[in-house]
Amino acid sequence: MKKEKRARARRTGAQAAESGAARPAGGAGKTLRALGFAQKLTLAMLLVLAMALSLGGAVVLAGNFDDALNEAGQQAEVQHLLQCYALESDLLDVAARGETVTDSHLARYGSSLEDYVGGKLVALYRGDAAAQGGTSSAAAETETEAQAASDAERQPAALRTVYTSFPWDEGPTGQTDTYRMHRDGGRTYMLFEAEVETVGNPPVTLLTGHDVTSVFAARDRALLRFWEMELVVLVCAGAMIALLSRWLTNRWRV
Repeated sequence: MKKEKRARARRTGAQAAESGAARPAGGAGKTLRALGFAQKLTLAMLLVLAMALSLGGAVVLAGNFDDALNEAGQQAEVQHLLQCYALESDLLDVAARGETVTDSHLARYGSSLEDYVGGKLVALYRGDAAAQGGTSSAAAETETEAQAASDAERQPAALRTVYTSFPWDEGPTGQTDTYRMHRDGGRTYMLFEAEVETVGNPPVTLLTGHDVTSVFAARDRALLRFWEMELVVLVCAGAMIALLSRWLTNRWRV
């Protein structure tokens, strides 16, 4: 009986020794658990901070870019309208002299308009029938009737180029109520289109291009500066959060 008790005690002691050897010391286990929690807390807080900074920065940068692009668009639209008024005045002056607007006249005007606006892109378009200049009243009436019958289905392709300073193949789209964007050669342009009509002259389509590359370049610079600032903030905040997390876990462990 005593032998069985001694044997049972020896087995119990051996099992306790094995379990004690398998587990790290109490202090080491607490340290590992504390470090693991501190690291998780640091990563979680950094993730929340990064998301907050990214979201806030995206909203601010997008708002600033939209404001800058709208301002550039308003300035470009004013310049486009001034060019439309200048073209209309020129067409009225030709009509007052009893002359016909020819392609050569529009080409000369487009060249002078480009020089006047200081490097802005300019293009002038007109229909094929308009170049003939109305040889007779019967022909003009026939042209007017045909034009009225096909107004709903008229395509920009019916217009031909009289003058253009665009470095790429650009044509009118019929969208005169808004602008469109185009990228070419690393530059970004805002295009405005308008149809100028005067009494006694066929309509002429004016297309102008305004370089707004500086707006997009400013956005890219602001985005780069924000990324640099966010990186610095995350590094500094990460160090502070790590120290604070370790201090808190050490206080809890004690």
